[in-house]
Amino acid sequence: MRVLIYSTDDAFRDALTQLPCFATLRVNGFSGFAEARQAFEETRPRMVLVQAEDADGDGLSLCRAVRAITSNDEVVLVVLTSADDPFLHRLALQAGADDVVDRKAGDELLEVRLAAAKRRALRIEQEQNAESTHLAVQRAMDRMQLGVTITGLDGTILYTNDADAKMHGYEIRELLGQSVRVLSPPDSWNPLTAEQARNLKSWRRESINLRKDGSHFPVQLLSDVVLDSDGEPVAIVTVCEDITERKLVETELGNARDELTCRVRERTTELLEANIRLQHEILERRRAERQLLYEALHDSLTDLPNRALFYDRLSRVLAGATRHPDSLFAVLYLDLDQYKVVSESLGPDAGDRLIIDLSV
Repeated sequence: MRVLIYSTDDAFRDALTQLPCFATLRVNGFSGFAEARQAFEETRPRMVLVQAEDADGDGLSLCRAVRAITSNDEVVLVVLTSADDPFLHRLALQAGADDVVDRKAGDELLEVRLAAAKRRALRIEQEQNAESTHLAVQRAMDRMQLGVTITGLDGTILYTNDADAKMHGYEIRELLGQSVRVLSPPDSWNPLTAEQARNLKSWRRESINLRKDGSHFPVQLLSDVVLDSDGEPVAIVTVCEDITERKLVETELGNARDELTCRVRERTTELLEANIRLQHEILERRRAERQLLYEALHDSLTDLPNRALFYDRLSRVLAGATRHPDSLFAVLYLDLDQYKVVSESLGPDAGDRLIIDLSV
C-alpha cells in the first residue's frame, strides 16, 4: 500500500516515515504542494498525511485537491496540525479529512492514531482489490465464448454471461431471476439437494438444452458448487458449451465408419468367394493333371500300366542295378496267340473283352 506525506517540516516528515506502522508500506514524503499534488494524481496512494497549520495554507488546499478526485471510500486522509484551533479542525474535516491529529501529541499516541488510519486504508485497499478482481472476473466471463451461468441452490439464475444468453436465444435481462429450468427440457431437470451439492462439488455431463424458440441442441455442461466460509453450498456455477457441430461431426464419422465397415465386409465376402473359387479351380486343375498323367501312363482299355510306364520303371531298375551289381531282377514277357483270329472272326469288341478278361 502507498502512503503520501506532505509536510514542510523535514524533520517531522522524516520522523513520520520511520514510524513502525509504516514499516511495510511504500511511503513517499514531499515538502512542496505542487509536487505532492502531482505525486498523488500519478500514484493514487490509499493513505495521505497532510500537515496543516493555518486555514489558508497549502495543507488544506491539498486536502481539497485530494477530495476533489477521491472519496472517503477510496483514500484515508489525515490532517496533522499543532494548532489548538477548533475552527482549523472543523475546516480540515470540511476539506475532507477523515481524522485530525495533534502532531505534537507524542510518538506513542501518534502511532496509535496513525495505525488506526492505516487499518482503515488497508481495509479500503482490500475491498478495492476484491472489487477489481470481481470486475475483472466478470469482464472475463462476459467475454468468454462459453456460456457461464450462476444459480442459487433453488435454481434461480443469479448471473449469466452474454454467450450463454445468446446460445439459448435470450437477452441477459430476460434470464436474471428466472428458474434455470427454462434452459432445459422438463424431462431433464434434476435439482440437487444441499447435501448432494455439498458432496458432489463438481461434475461434468452431456445433456440437451432448450432455446427460447423451443428448439433443442446438445450441450456439454461443467458445474462447480460455490461454498461459503463455513463450507456450506450457496450457489452453482455452470459452464455450457454448444456441441452441435461436434455431434454432427461425430454422426458423420459414425456414418462413414459404418459405410466403411459395410464396404470392408462386402469386399471381404467377395475375396472369400473368389478364394473359394480359386481353391476349387486349383483342385480341379490338380485333379485334371493327375488324370492326364494317369491316362498317359495306363492303358485305356485294361487300366493297366502302359509301355511308357513300363519303360520308366525298367529304366529305374536298370539304374539301380548299375549302382548295385548284386541287385537281381527279371522281365517277364507274355504273348497272346491267335488274338488276331478272335478279333477278325468275332469282331474288335470281342477282342477287347478277351484282353480285359485276361488282364484280370
